[in-house]
Amino acid sequence: MASEDLTYSEKLARATVMLMIERRGAEQEENLRSELLLARAGFGAGDIADLLGKQPGAVRMAIKRARKG
Repeated sequence: MASEDLTYSEKLARATVMLMIERRGAEQEENLRSELLLARAGFGAGDIADLLGKQPGAVRMAIKRARKG
């Protein structure tokens, strides 16, 4: 199922699980960013910015840096 086909509730559930995984693995892989995990869960930059209290441009840059790293 493509992330575009998910409802907002399904995306939120996926994002929650992914953030829990990030928290558990933070010691092992410090370069994993919340923004990247939320993007992988299917959220757009605007939604991620709203969730994290950041600007959409900053979110896009964080995702770009995390994918390069």
